[in-house]
Amino acid sequence: MSFIRSVVGLVMGCMLLASGAAHSLVGWPAQARELAVVHASPEQVARLAMGWQFSGLAMLVFGSIAVVTFVNRLRRRPVDLWPVWLVALGYITYGAAALVLFGGDAFFLFTFLLPGVLLAAAAWPEGLGREEDSRTVGQ
Repeated sequence: MSFIRSVVGLVMGCMLLASGAAHSLVGWPAQARELAVVHASPEQVARLAMGWQFSGLAMLVFGSIAVVTFVNRLRRRPVDLWPVWLVALGYITYGAAALVLFGGDAFFLFTFLLPGVLLAAAAWPEGLGREEDSRTVGQ
């Protein structure tokens, strides 16, 4: 794997960590204020808080998976890339669906779709798709 792609993967992992932290530490207080304006019940707020905070935690875990993978890759240690592929696929799928459902809102492009595509590109196996290398894939 090229050095540049590993750095891109590491940067995207750090971005996922930052967005997970921001989601929980900045996003939830803003959301809670909006819920107070519409007089949401305390039970509704508590249930939404649980899902919101879990989402932030999941983003932190996804970012951690990417960071650990690409740090080890930069240290030339053998790593499995499938966990990063799963994270990338999840981000790409959610980002694309949200873009369609919410009329092309750039938030979903820059927060989900683009990071997912960059993670997938960073994790793309060397030589995949080249005829001479395709014979040795999996050996």
